[in-house]
Amino acid sequence: MGCGICRIHCALSAAGTDDLLKAYRLNKLPASRIRIDENLIDKKHPLMFAIQCIQCEQPECVESCLTGAIHKDLKTGVVIINKDKCIGCWTCVLACPYSCIFPDISVSKRAVKCELCLDKESPPCVAGCPNNALIVEDERA
Repeated sequence: MGCGICRIHCALSAAGTDDLLKAYRLNKLPASRIRIDENLIDKKHPLMFAIQCIQCEQPECVESCLTGAIHKDLKTGVVIINKDKCIGCWTCVLACPYSCIFPDISVSKRAVKCELCLDKESPPCVAGCPNNALIVEDERA
């Protein structure tokens, strides 16, 4: 339904808090790693869906990164951005054919993307979706 609650849970997780007001007050709410896209079937029935990194087999963002800040973890298959190496040049943002990398201009001034929250039992976007519209599926299995 395109409510965007997944984006809020994602940003809060990246901020390291569950307290939305505290994150806003401290100006520490980073960019969400999810984008909500809308496709109008007709004027009365928009089709909305969440888009996040699909962890490409041959990620163009990795090839385009000027500093080597982006790499694909061989064990998990997840494409990861090393925030300490990222210089915020945005070449990865331009290179991603799915528009799944975002500039976090509000907090870190670095590129961000979905990294599947592997440190959590379930990604906050999935756990917090009120309609169970998001799932995590391991295609390697």
